[in-house]
Amino acid sequence: MKAGAGISDSVARINHGFESDSEDNTLPGPPYYRIAIDSSVGLKSSDKDMEDPVTVNETVTKAAEPDSDKVEEVFLCGLAKPKFLLIVILCLADFLSLTCSSLHAPFYPRVALGKGASLVAAGFVFGLFQLTVFIACLFYGPLLARVGPKRMAMWGILAMAVSSVAFGFVDQIEGAGPFIAFSFLLRIIQANGNAAFITASFAVIAHEFPESVAKAISFMETASGMGLIVGPAVGGCLYELGGFVLPFVVTGILLVGAGVLTHFWVPSIVLPAEEDVKKEEKPRGMISLLMIPTVALAGFSILAGSSGIGYLLPTLEPHVHKNFEELSASFTGIIFIIDGAVYALFSPVWGYLCDNYGNPRIISLIGSVFIFMGFAVIGPIPFFPWNPILWVTCVGCAIFGLGLGATFVSAFVQALNDAKSHGFPDDVGTYGLVSGLWFSMMSLGCFVGSSAGGTLSEYLGFQHGSYFILFLQAFVAIWTIIFIVVYRNRKVNVDIESSPQQYIQTGEAAVA
Repeated sequence: MKAGAGISDSVARINHGFESDSEDNTLPGPPYYRIAIDSSVGLKSSDKDMEDPVTVNETVTKAAEPDSDKVEEVFLCGLAKPKFLLIVILCLADFLSLTCSSLHAPFYPRVALGKGASLVAAGFVFGLFQLTVFIACLFYGPLLARVGPKRMAMWGILAMAVSSVAFGFVDQIEGAGPFIAFSFLLRIIQANGNAAFITASFAVIAHEFPESVAKAISFMETASGMGLIVGPAVGGCLYELGGFVLPFVVTGILLVGAGVLTHFWVPSIVLPAEEDVKKEEKPRGMISLLMIPTVALAGFSILAGSSGIGYLLPTLEPHVHKNFEELSASFTGIIFIIDGAVYALFSPVWGYLCDNYGNPRIISLIGSVFIFMGFAVIGPIPFFPWNPILWVTCVGCAIFGLGLGATFVSAFVQALNDAKSHGFPDDVGTYGLVSGLWFSMMSLGCFVGSSAGGTLSEYLGFQHGSYFILFLQAFVAIWTIIFIVVYRNRKVNVDIESSPQQYIQTGEAAVA
């Protein structure tokens, strides 16, 4: 072979990163150097090897490594700066959305009673939010693939902002009927916005943090917990400062700011064109997802855990007031936020464990045990031979919050793993389905828990009614153990052809 042919062959091999399928493409040395074409040499090869003259620079320069091999510098929390800023913006919007949904708790019932409405109607204004989110998430999950996560998140934030500002003026409406009706309407709009945002944000997280989904979700869960905790306190303070309208206007303006940040920082995830999808692939929806037994169990574990949250909302304050009459209103409020504070603080810990150690189903089992233990001593249940003790109730709330974090984080990770192992594509459509399922089950659980809690506490008392939550957690724990035992020696087969750098190795199996 002539000199020109040798140089041509070398250039071709090096520029392709030594990744050609050709058998003789094996030159020695690292794949970080390529020859820069610069000056004419005029070496001519045989017709077989090369027909045109080539230009070759006499110097060899070091080329940059491929983008896929670049290692981004860690900024904070084990994340590169762009990823860290992305999760901060999503957490900010999540925090504001949950704050917006809970800030009127300290004063809205009082205003509703002043309008002539009943406490039942006022209470249903709160429950309607969770019920609407449950229904909406079932539709927004499958719709995500068509709309796109970024657009859905922005429209969701905008809907929450507009409805929040509008809610600040419902106290100007005279008459109990119109007042409650407009409250229902605005809460439905607000809930739809919240459902759209949370569904889209979870899909963005699953797409942008493929190897640390649990860690990113745990950050979102921390923001959610803090929003629920801070919301009533912020709402009460702003109500005292500026009346009914101020809390909602302030929150609405902050949500607009979060929407602007979302527009400029959240990436636009490009979906594959319909013609690129294999014809033999059947469309998959929420029903197909729930037909996977392990995903159904993950969804039910979320429902069972959030039922505990819903159970405490209408029942914990009367229980505390009945047994600890000497407590002030401010100290009673502190008891309310114990479970949420512990949940927010320890969610990142559970996320780290899911990403780095063991099986997410093990974390889910631990969560069920903690929730069971916490609810058993909050009352306590009649089985225990002691009357309610204040510090024991506080410890029970803390254990309950610890279990919530383990359950919620592990359930999302497990559902996503199992969906992909059963043939769901590793794309934003699947992320949307799983995130929609997650938030739907959480909202349904809060609604079921609130309804059951109020009824059981009214007729059986708080302590006997707690058996309802214990039964749910026992059911989840038993089935989780069954799945762990049955599938512990199998491996999950995850298709990673569409994204080689994104994979999930669970070391366990899916149901065939």
